[in-house]
Amino acid sequence: MIENQFDEIVDRYSQPILNIIFKMIHHKETAYDLTQDVFTKLWEHRDKFDQEKPIFTFIYKMAMNLCIDYLRKKKPDVFENEILEMVNTSDPESLNEIFSLVVQCSSDLKPKQKAVFLLRDIEGFAFEEIAETLKMSVNNVQSNLHLARKRIRHLLETKFQFTREMLYDM
Repeated sequence: MIENQFDEIVDRYSQPILNIIFKMIHHKETAYDLTQDVFTKLWEHRDKFDQEKPIFTFIYKMAMNLCIDYLRKKKPDVFENEILEMVNTSDPESLNEIFSLVVQCSSDLKPKQKAVFLLRDIEGFAFEEIAETLKMSVNNVQSNLHLARKRIRHLLETKFQFTREMLYDM
């Protein structure tokens, strides 16, 4: 990989990487730092990158690994949001609040569950892409996703008083 190729990769992938890292760690400055670390490591290990494989998967794998390492060292956050009263709504503001609560609940997940949840349910990755990115089997991805969704449902019920009827789609 030459410098021009690297610059193109940074231009193309820096914002998506920043977005996924921010969703994982919920701290803007740290997300910027970790994003920079991803591309620094990419440059340092450019000779190890297999040109036959997609660069996208390689970069996301590095980002997920950095986030998982960061989250293992960090203490869990405490929820501070108020209870959301209504879930079954088409109101865009309410849906944004619900989405925000779900992402916030994801901060209480184990790092691998959080990575799988965000990649599948927030970013829309296929199971096979997640498996390759996180070096897991597809069955392991599906299991982690099931556990993540179950934990988020539980947190929405206990912390925010959502009812089972409100959570029928999750």
